[in-house]
Amino acid sequence: MWVEIKSATDGRYVAELLNQPAHISSLKPGDAVTFAPEHVAAIQTSEEELGYAVDDYAAVGQQVRENDEFPQLVARVARDARQGGSDSGWRLAAVDDDGPPDWWDLGWITDKFPEVEALFRLDPDAGSWRWDAETRSYVAE
Repeated sequence: MWVEIKSATDGRYVAELLNQPAHISSLKPGDAVTFAPEHVAAIQTSEEELGYAVDDYAAVGQQVRENDEFPQLVARVARDARQGGSDSGWRLAAVDDDGPPDWWDLGWITDKFPEVEALFRLDPDAGSWRWDAETRSYVAE
């Protein structure tokens, strides 16, 4: 079922149904439906709404990729150091991540590590940040 959110109150959403559900004949497009966050399987947003291109790629360190270590170090290289049109310039790694990086798209990264999204939305030309466990946020270096 695809819906458009109309309001959110006390952890519940009210939305307009956009399609005909295959197995619920009592609902039709245009109906109001109410649900909670645990009922959401996916969201669709535009690049303008997000502030970054989810299909662009970032180089992600081996420890983050293979061991699910949290990316404590995040950097963005300058535009002239990027490798092609889909390289966002973002680089993510764990503290002791010395393995070879690989490319992940920004949408996948933010699904796995939502804390990084705030940096992606900043869209700086270049810079580096370190995770501060006390404030639970990235701090510019």
